Amino acid sequence: MPLLRWLRSYQIGWLPHDMVAGVTLAAYAIPVSLAYAALAGLPPQVGIYGYLLGGLGYALLGSSPQLAIGPTSPSR
Repeated sequence: MPLLRWLRSYQIGWLPHDMVAGVTLAAYAIPVSLAYAALAGLPPQVGIYGYLLGGLGYALLGSSPQLAIGPTSPSR
């Protein structure tokens, strides 16, 4: 799993910057996911779960640590 490889080389000094990046992404992702669920006529929590599951799936199995996944991300 790519996540395990990445964790071995993680430096604790990166944590404050990663926290800021996480809060920034959440400030963007939450309204976007709510809006996409509303446009699809679904309950708001469906948008949140969709955004969360895509990001978690890529965090565990993805090949790039510098990538944001969301409802508008293209698939290959």
